[in-house]
Amino acid sequence: MADFARDKVQLVAIDGCGRGLRALVDIAEGETIISEPPLYAVHPEAMSAPAFMRRPDVARLFAVVEAGYDDETYTPEADAALQAVLDLHAKDGIASLGLDDATRFWALDDCFRRPAAGDAVEIAGLVSERGRPLNGLRGRVDGSDGERWAVATARGRKSVRARNLKTAGGIFRTNAYFDGGSGYVFETLCRANHSCAPNCAKAMSDRGGRRVVDVTARRAVPRGEEITVSYLKLDAPGAARRAYLREKYNFDCRCARCVLDGG
Repeated sequence: MADFARDKVQLVAIDGCGRGLRALVDIAEGETIISEPPLYAVHPEAMSAPAFMRRPDVARLFAVVEAGYDDETYTPEADAALQAVLDLHAKDGIASLGLDDATRFWALDDCFRRPAAGDAVEIAGLVSERGRPLNGLRGRVDGSDGERWAVATARGRKSVRARNLKTAGGIFRTNAYFDGGSGYVFETLCRANHSCAPNCAKAMSDRGGRRVVDVTARRAVPRGEEITVSYLKLDAPGAARRAYLREKYNFDCRCARCVLDGG
């Protein structure tokens, strides 16, 4: 967690939402709660680098993307191929991080949990006495028997259900905020859950030669209240907001505004 935020928010379990941030102190309207650089970033020039584009697996996927793109829209097949490209790039990018940054990245959530053969994965969420010691163990997916996935780890081959496997691409797509064509993953901001009536707003800027995100309170936030931000445009109709969140983040929004809208 960013040092700036440490005295103002804490990471806690949130009923129905996994984990999130709560205010440790009373926060005034307009007060900055979080200010941090990205833990990981992907820029357009990296995605189009010749070495990456020449990879056979990437070239095949981009052929599907190009064939299914028309007038700024993608077919479902093209969109799936584009997401697979992001997954491949994230897998390579996270592998190049230092140990500390990689550990912090893998600690973030993956709301998709859709592994594929060859993916780098981390085991998470096992609750049995036998399974709990495996949480946090990383490895690579070798294949599947249809229900469980075989994962090669430093402690041998493990058989794990998809819901207990986080992938680098899934973590990136769950947590990345896009700005100017680049995708940014922020360690603290990415812990904040969504609301269609958020109590905080986020804004990115260049400062000190690097990209930084600032999260400020839209109104007074009392101690103990959950810190929320919006993952989408707030002026969208309720049905459109919920459809976007379901497709992009794999959850059904049940915030107070969606309840009032009939969600």
